[in-house]
Amino acid sequence: ILAGFLLWPFDFDLYRKNDARWIKNSRGIEFRGSGQAVSNSSTQEFFNHMVRGNGLTLELWLETEDQYQFGPARILSYSIDPMSRNFTIGQSSDQLVFRLRTTETNLNGMNPHLIVDNTFDDRSLQHVAITYDFSEQKVYTNGEQRTRSEILKGDFSNWDPGCSLVIGTEVTGNRPWKGKLYYAAVFN
Repeated sequence: ILAGFLLWPFDFDLYRKNDARWIKNSRGIEFRGSGQAVSNSSTQEFFNHMVRGNGLTLELWLETEDQYQFGPARILSYSIDPMSRNFTIGQSSDQLVFRLRTTETNLNGMNPHLIVDNTFDDRSLQHVAITYDFSEQKVYTNGEQRTRSEILKGDFSNWDPGCSLVIGTEVTGNRPWKGKLYYAAVFN
């Protein structure tokens, strides 16, 4: 069941004179520097589906602009600020960083969190899929399983309904990501 959003036609606002722009004829969004797209729509229904579900799958089609981004730079986040989130997909150098809050992590979705090396080693278009079913995480890039981990445990009963869905940086504007995002979906 689709529990979240497809990047389009979900209603996002571009904020902060932000070097973010819609890419004509592609239905994508490009982030050239500090910028963000924040959901205008309520995320309450999304939240309700996620906390009652059996895990999640996140799917992205993207291109990084800079292979040396740190923070990690936030690609897609469902968060409140840099230290409190339900989930974040980010980039730190060539690594994909996935933070997911469960009843067994801290409020930042860490300890443990997942890092996949050599994900952003070039600027080509990539398909990324991440799954978690309350017992294991898997990350796929371009159809190839890159990692499987059983370290993370727990469910989403401690998720915060006050989180906002944001693309391209953190809700507060910290941790900008440079690149193009063509598609994003979240499934429960």
